[in-house]
Amino acid sequence: METMTVRQSWSDDRIDGLERRVDEGFRHVDERFALVDKRFDQVDKRFEQVDDRFGRIEDQLELLHADMRGFHRMLMTLCIALFTSFTGLIGTFLAIMLTQV
Repeated sequence: METMTVRQSWSDDRIDGLERRVDEGFRHVDERFALVDKRFDQVDKRFEQVDDRFGRIEDQLELLHADMRGFHRMLMTLCIALFTSFTGLIGTFLAIMLTQV
């Protein structure tokens, strides 16, 4: 019997009130989702900034790598020149020593 009483006590006004409260609750949820969307937009902007920074760092590393390749080439040329010079110097020294014997 009590169930019937509860059901009968739901009038159109109460249902309308419940509908308004539910709508109000969902309005708050929509506002919260709008805030979350704004935060995600901010995070996306920060990731774009990080991507830009990494892009600049990659460019700088590529320039550094090119400089290091140039330095390596110069160092190898210097080593070959020194080796050739010492070989010539030793050859000359030996030739002088052998002619004096």
